Amino acid sequence: MEKQIHHQPQIRLLPHSFKLIGRGVILLGLIIISITYKVDLGKYNSIRAKVLLDVIILGFLLFTFAKEKIEDELLMLIRLQSAAYALIFSVLFTVMLPLIIFMIDNRDVDVPDLAIILLSLLAYHSIFTFKKLRM
Repeated sequence: MEKQIHHQPQIRLLPHSFKLIGRGVILLGLIIISITYKVDLGKYNSIRAKVLLDVIILGFLLFTFAKEKIEDELLMLIRLQSAAYALIFSVLFTVMLPLIIFMIDNRDVDVPDLAIILLSLLAYHSIFTFKKLRM
């Protein structure tokens, strides 16, 4: 009888060099947005600021989906756990923040979508880095 081998599907990741590209895009976006914020005298809701936040989010995505120098099964597990914890954190934050603000200030507030995405990516990176350093 022929023995069947089951391969676990791998997540396709970008090459490791995209970590550097992602960091560069994030840094460029942060520099330009800080200059823009100073020039616009606090007009943070401008189209330019939203586009730059999109650039920063794109940089985080490139950084997130790039391989580590040594990518193994343990790192894949840590990636999966970090993504799950970041999702739970983001959902709880999105639900709880308007409730807390309503209880304190008695006003309705809406959490911006870009803030949720950026918070999710920051939470993922924080959790992933912490777990990777502990291994």
